[in-house]
Amino acid sequence: MEIQDHIHTDCPVPHCVVPEQAAEAAVKRAFEVLGVDINNPQQLEEFRKNLWFGGMVRKSFEKGMIATISAFILAVILAGLYSIFKQ
Repeated sequence: MEIQDHIHTDCPVPHCVVPEQAAEAAVKRAFEVLGVDINNPQQLEEFRKNLWFGGMVRKSFEKGMIATISAFILAVILAGLYSIFKQ
């Protein structure tokens, strides 16, 4: 099928509801794939909390990596200074 086959030229209003219906169907399908029923407020809230928690874990991991790398660099510097002043 061509794209022209899906264009509705007989629409009586300037902004047809077809694009809006397509967008709603796409969003519903995307959430279905993720296992979330968009008509269930509790599932939507749980999904939102899971996203928030995932972001929190990612930020904590990034901070932890920075702290680990900083501690390693500090340990190398201190070991170098110790070996210099030990002599």
